[in-house]
Amino acid sequence: RDLLLNTILTLKGKERQSLTNHYVACGYLEKDSERLQSVFWPARLAAVLRLSQLESAQTENLLTFALQDQNPLISQIALEALSRLGTVTSAE
Repeated sequence: RDLLLNTILTLKGKERQSLTNHYVACGYLEKDSERLQSVFWPARLAAVLRLSQLESAQTENLLTFALQDQNPLISQIALEALSRLGTVTSAE
């Protein structure tokens, strides 16, 4: 998982999207989604950090969900990731 994510970060364009699709197909995005709902903030933090690195439209809903996290660090990381995606213009 970490090797795949690190490789995704080095790519751009179609290659990046292809490996991001592979990340999803392997079930890693689903696992990150589950971890965003953990009662343990370190698990939620790890998930939002991974999602923030994907910078994919597929992660937009999960990052939007993370905006509501009770831990300000997690919601801040989600906000920054969404702003890079261009999907957030202001925070409430």
